Amino acid sequence: DDRDEKFVQLLKKIADLKIDDFPSHIIEEIKNTWENWNSPRLSINSLHLDEMEEINLDNIQEG
Repeated sequence: DDRDEKFVQLLKKIADLKIDDFPSHIIEEIKNTWENWNSPRLSINSLHLDEMEEINLDNIQEG
């Protein structure tokens, strides 16, 4: 989808920016989020879900 691609490109630009007006911890959080979203190593354990969220995710995946 073209909108998704544009959104991803925008996020990538934001992640690569060095923005002086933002506190460094916010920039770090944005970059970490970007890296996590694009990491092939993303697993259910890295999402830090509680038990109910894991059950919901399992139900969604099983369809």
